[in-house]
Order: sequence, then C-alpha cells, then structure tokens
Amino acid sequence: MSFSLKLMICLPWFLTLCLPGVARGGEASPPEESCVARFAGAPSGTRSQCLDWKRNQNPLLQSYPNGEVLPNPAHLETRPLPRQLVQATRRNPNRRSLEGLREAISSLKRTMIEQITGGTPQERWNDHQRYLVDRLDNLTIDFKESCEGPLFNASYSAPLNQLQVCPLLTHLPFEASLPLIAHELGHLADPCNYTDRFGFAPSLMTNGRSDPQKIRMQVARCLNQAGVAREKVDAFLSFAVAPTRLAAQGLTYFAAQREENAPINQALVKCNLISLPTLAAPNSYGGSPYFSVLQCVGENYPNQGRPGAGTRLTPNSVVPAPTDTGSACDNTHVKTKECTADHIGTALVDAHLARHRSQLSRPELLSYFFASVHCAEGGAPVDDYSSSVDRARIFYQSTEVRQALQCGPDRQRPVCSLPDLLRASLGRQPTPASGAR
Repeated sequence: MSFSLKLMICLPWFLTLCLPGVARGGEASPPEESCVARFAGAPSGTRSQCLDWKRNQNPLLQSYPNGEVLPNPAHLETRPLPRQLVQATRRNPNRRSLEGLREAISSLKRTMIEQITGGTPQERWNDHQRYLVDRLDNLTIDFKESCEGPLFNASYSAPLNQLQVCPLLTHLPFEASLPLIAHELGHLADPCNYTDRFGFAPSLMTNGRSDPQKIRMQVARCLNQAGVAREKVDAFLSFAVAPTRLAAQGLTYFAAQREENAPINQALVKCNLISLPTLAAPNSYGGSPYFSVLQCVGENYPNQGRPGAGTRLTPNSVVPAPTDTGSACDNTHVKTKECTADHIGTALVDAHLARHRSQLSRPELLSYFFASVHCAEGGAPVDDYSSSVDRARIFYQSTEVRQALQCGPDRQRPVCSLPDLLRASLGRQPTPASGAR
C-alpha cells in the first residue's frame, strides 16, 4: 500500500517493547508513556528548516557528479513542478541510482529474512515464516514511468506481491530511499496484507496473458454447471476480470476471502480452470514474527483492540460500520497499517545498518524520507493521524540511525539540517555541524 501523507501515532520505544529480540544489548527499557499521551501535540521549533528550504528558490539541494540529484524537500509538492526538477528527472533512470536502489532492496530483503527466521532451520519454520520468506523471494519490482500523487513515493501491492517504485527514486542516492523501501516491506509483513493466488489455467490464457473473454466464457460455464446462482456468477465474473486479477494471472484473495469464496474456488478447481496456491497464507495472527508489533500497536491506538493469537483475519476489502472497531483487519486497520509498517520498517533499517552502515557513504540522507513528508505537510496533522514529527521520533529511536545521522565538519553534507529536524522533534537541542551547511 502506498506510503502517503497519512501519518500515524506510534510508540517510540518499539525496539524494546514492540520488537523484543530485535534490539541488541539484551536489556528492555519500559515505555515512558502510551503513544497517545506522548504524541498528543507536535513540539515547537520543527518547521523552521522547511521554511528555510522553501525560501531557497533552487529546487535541487544537491547535484552529484554521477548525475544523481537531491531535490529540495520543500519543492516536491510545488505545482507546476519547477523546470529544473523536471529536467533532472525527465531522463531515463540514472544508472548509478538504479544499481544502488536494486542492491539496497535486495539487501533489505536478505536482512528481513534473517529477522523473520531468526536463524531457525527451515524445517522448523512455522506457517508465517514460510509464507513471508516465499513472498520476499518472489517479490517483483516495478520501476514505474509515472506516479500520481507525491513524487517521492513507493507502494506495495499485496495481490501482485509487487514493490512499485516511482521514477524520482531512480535519480536519487539510494540512501535517501532506504527508509521508504523498508516501510513498504513492512506492509508486506503485515498479516492484514496476506493474500492467496489461485493461478489461471493455460486454457484461460492467450499468448501467456490472461484472456478476459476466455475467463468470462469458461468460468461462467463451469459455475452454471455447478449450480451457482446467476447473480453470484455475474458478480464473480466482474471480480475475476478486474485489472489486478488479470495482471496477477490468477484469482487473488486476502487471507479470509478464500473461505467466503471456497465453494466457487472448489468448482473452478474441479473444472481445471484454476490451480491451488502453492503456499496458503495463514489466516490468524498467531505465529507472526511481528506479533508483538501488532499487539503493541493495537494496545496503544484509540479504539483498537489487542489481537490475540487466535484472532482470525478478515479481508481489507471488508469495511464494517464505523462503530465496529475490532482487532481484525477492518476499518480500524486503515489507520493502524501505516503505524505497523513503520514499526517493522524501522526495525528493519536498524538491523540493516548494523550489518551495512560502513557501506553507506552518505548516511545522513536516511532522514530525507521524513523531511520530505514533514515539509509537504507543513507540520500540521493530516486526517486521523498525528504530526509527521511522530514518524521522525519512531525512526530516531534506533541507535543505529542516530549514529548514522551524526554530521561532522569533515564532510560536505548539504542535508545536515535533516538530522537536526529529527533531534528537534524529540525535544533535543539541534547541534549544527560547523562548516557543513
């Protein structure tokens, strides 16, 4: 799902409370306050840098000799786009950026698999571990030619198991995109995004592609012979030929949808029109390697119940009445999903930096993700979520991140003000690096 400008209320102590065992050192620190009480309002003094950037008419903070660019965060939402920014990103993907981004995604996937499995031998993996490792191994990447909405963006499509990357990211230093990609992988690991795929048989394909005419004709014949009511057949045909299903070359369901459509699926399997999933998705929270995150978010988000191990998932497409705020993947999850992805994604960045920080030549760019959101938002709350400084707080709780963002006078760092923004959001005094701006 897209990382949008919808932000969230999250616990700041996720490394020790929400993800026990991920933080190193062996000592757990208790949370000082719940996320609601701690993040009730945005601290003052965090908008000045965005205003300074906005006063800077140059839409690029930095241009690098290899062709990479770093846009001014305060100009990303300007419409029409500044000419210099359009020219810098109109060309084909920058080779250096693309190579760095591809390797960063592969490296993050490897780190996440290590987190998920915890070194457990494969024969001892539970259903969640097997499912998530399979999803990561088979994750595809779509470097899109255009994106609607924010320029600096990516999204995760659960039905397609696909990471969709907006074109701007293929012109940036990969360090700037690392937290955003980790956040999207956090969506992949959210049980509410678990999906099953029943692949189309060759008889429903033409030249290797899903054929909507064949699907309508053969599926309708099969379901009519099975005695399925006509109105259900008509509704199912619309579902089966939707663009997502055609692109996935199969019927895709969120975890619980396979149960409500079980009779139809059984009929189609009997007619040899679809194949069973090679690995069925778990349909309860129990056994998730991120179970503590789900409980942590559930306990500390208003009106959200704490999911138990036996709580069964319900599909994201089901939106109950607003008064229904259960702990399953219902309308409340629309609010908590970004928080959950941030917890998982930040822990992933922390683990990744512990292994690979020495390979990052520009670690200060890790904070670009949050500065771009903060400046677009202007420091004001958006929809049902709290201010963007809360996301910076979550990110900055990582020891590895804090160390990576230390700026010094020995290097030219045009975005040293980004770590300052994070420090300010925590109520700490900014520490400008002399000669670095």
